Amino acid sequence: MPRILTTCPTTGTLVPTGQRTPGFDLAAMGEGHAFRCTACQQPHVWRAEDAVIEKQPTIGDLRSAA
Repeated sequence: MPRILTTCPTTGTLVPTGQRTPGFDLAAMGEGHAFRCTACQQPHVWRAEDAVIEKQPTIGDLRSAA
């Protein structure tokens, strides 16, 4: 399942939120999810409009990497 990522407000790094989504509708996730940032170790809250879904590799991606 793809991870939900957001940008750390301290470092500007794209970081995982600790959440995963089976679909691609971030708006359905609701608002105000707290997590501990892996980039700066501080607690943050992410909102759907600030998040992105991690791109999953396709079979073509995997073949070209081999």
